[in-house]
Amino acid sequence: ERIRLSANQKAAVFLIALFAVVREGLETVLFMLALTLEENSGEIAAGVAAGLAASALLVLLVFKGSASVPLKPFFRYSSYLIMLIVAGLSALLVRGLQQAEYLPLLVAPLFDSSALLPNDAPLGQLLGIVAGYDATPSLLQFAAWSLYLGAMLLMMKRKRKALYA
Repeated sequence: ERIRLSANQKAAVFLIALFAVVREGLETVLFMLALTLEENSGEIAAGVAAGLAASALLVLLVFKGSASVPLKPFFRYSSYLIMLIVAGLSALLVRGLQQAEYLPLLVAPLFDSSALLPNDAPLGQLLGIVAGYDATPSLLQFAAWSLYLGAMLLMMKRKRKALYA
């Protein structure tokens, strides 16, 4: 099913993407400028050149390979990944607020899965980065993670039903 956009909607999407890229570019330039003022600028320039070359190669690979990628499943699964990341960030926020004593611990830890998967194991670290995994979460951490993820999955399911009803 194709989505039809008006000329104004296409222009709005283009401008949003353009401003996002320009903003990121400006942030990168300012960051590199700050680094060159503090560190050896020759090493920084070499790093920037290597980064630009790697980016150009990645863009080339994406453009060559993206023609064969079905976009609907790609965006569906990337949406799930983004939801998982944001759920982890919400649990991390709660943990930070609890450590700063802005939120109570209530039940801490809610459970301890460190015997199965400790936080410092490679998989535990990866899941901690991607999904906010914590082997010993508090009740509020687990609630923030599961409530966010549950609410988002429910909204996606309702949206999908409405589209295909």
